Amino acid sequence: MRAFIAVEIPEHIRSEIFSLVSGFQSGIKPILTNNIHITMEFLGEIDENGIAEVVSIIENTSLSPFTLSLGKARTFGSSGSVAFMDIVDGKKELKILYESMHGKLAKIKKLDEREYLPHVSIARGSPQALQLLCDRVNKVWRGSEVFKADSIAIKKSILGGMHAEYITVFEKRFGPEHA
Repeated sequence: MRAFIAVEIPEHIRSEIFSLVSGFQSGIKPILTNNIHITMEFLGEIDENGIAEVVSIIENTSLSPFTLSLGKARTFGSSGSVAFMDIVDGKKELKILYESMHGKLAKIKKLDEREYLPHVSIARGSPQALQLLCDRVNKVWRGSEVFKADSIAIKKSILGGMHAEYITVFEKRFGPEHA
């Protein structure tokens, strides 16, 4: 299966983001409300044994709730094909969480070795259209409220059709009471 590890965002914030992005019709493909999340690690194709190993790594990772907030819409430079919301509060905690898992995950699966930049993808498309989208969104979006990150999930990604479908195959709540 094609999979990734994600931290969820509250539904009302995902809906607000989708509403801002979906009205922009030219040259972009918005990320659907249910698919908006913070990617911790893209695993790519992984079999059931690999998923079991990833579950074990997550279960043995110390996870404490922390607060997050989302900032301005941006792109990955003038040639980027993804628009995203930057992380404001919680960026340090996301990086610590990423680093606590990445080395262990890399022992079971070849992973992307680029520097981890916590973000929330909101649309894909042409660089010019995405820059216009970001400019438009940033005129009305002042960032999200602060919210609590309290779980991490492994998501199965099913490609095909108009949009990918993400299905949670494992979830762990943060905090010692969920160990």
